[in-house]
Amino acid sequence: MKRMLPALVILAAAACGRSSVNEPAAFEQGGTKVRITGPYAYENLAVYLLHSVARDDRDFMTLDEGLKDGSVTVTEKGEGEVSELLLENSSSRALFIQEGDRVKGGKQDRIVGLSFVVPAKSGKMPIPSFCVEQGRWTAKGGELAGASFTAGDAQLAPKQVRAAAKAGKDQSEVWQEVGGMKRKAQQALGSENTNSSLNETMDSEKTKKALEPMIKALEGVLGDQKDAVGVAFALNGKVEEVNLYPGRTLLAKLYPRLLGSYALAALVDKKTGQAPTAGEVAGFMKESREKGKRTEQVAGNSVTIRDLEANVQCVTEYQGKSVHSQWMRRDATAVSPAGNEGQQLHQQVEEQNQTPRR
Repeated sequence: MKRMLPALVILAAAACGRSSVNEPAAFEQGGTKVRITGPYAYENLAVYLLHSVARDDRDFMTLDEGLKDGSVTVTEKGEGEVSELLLENSSSRALFIQEGDRVKGGKQDRIVGLSFVVPAKSGKMPIPSFCVEQGRWTAKGGELAGASFTAGDAQLAPKQVRAAAKAGKDQSEVWQEVGGMKRKAQQALGSENTNSSLNETMDSEKTKKALEPMIKALEGVLGDQKDAVGVAFALNGKVEEVNLYPGRTLLAKLYPRLLGSYALAALVDKKTGQAPTAGEVAGFMKESREKGKRTEQVAGNSVTIRDLEANVQCVTEYQGKSVHSQWMRRDATAVSPAGNEGQQLHQQVEEQNQTPRR
């Protein structure tokens, strides 16, 4: 039986000039064929699904789930180090963290800098983080020093912020992207812009209300597609990001969070552009000239980030298997082999324990 999509999705796809929302393309990943279907479009945002018969449907916990039920805690490291937090997974389930996971509190709101898996009963371990709240370096009013961080609302940080952290490893660029998003959201959506925190914008009731129509139109795309293991997003006619996960179970948890992130980007940066075909999404992932590469180790994971001619490719391996393959469009961000001025600035903040300079 053909799966029914929301009428808005079908009409928007037709408006983009596509004869069907289901003209599949395919590519090889790890010796396995992966099909791509779509576009499923609404206004200037298009979604594509990646399908594979090879999948692992382990029930990974996500960071927002763990923080909300108390089985995961995130705290400052020592007196407070901007580029690292301490995380403990006390549950009996493995925890999947994606770069761009947001936490609130501490001396500054942060995002996690890489995608990786934290094992069950992990004990406390350092994880990479980036500040998304320039200027504050004290506990917020009413919070106790050393208190655990809480989860930001569902959406991941926007791609530009995540790319600046993960691919560029550039704190200054993260701040710049956060500031740009806050200004755009204020102008387009009327969102609050009273402080420097990304969380203020993303958790704003005005932002949430503005995102509702787009999210409602596209939230059912996964439907009963049991072989779906990944998702791609195109904005204003350009493929922006592709994410491939072990199985549908994890994808189903992360899809709404990615969708919310892209819905915000779509609303604050509306332009015209025909939704790419599924074949163009496959072409986006084709190998191109490598301009830089680095590998980081975190919580027993190996994270390799390659700066290619056309995009940035990121692969996280845990226990010898890929748990996250990702392609992000190259904007101004480039891969940093070993940190940069922005990261050095944060190191100075940590050493001096003073308010970060603007």
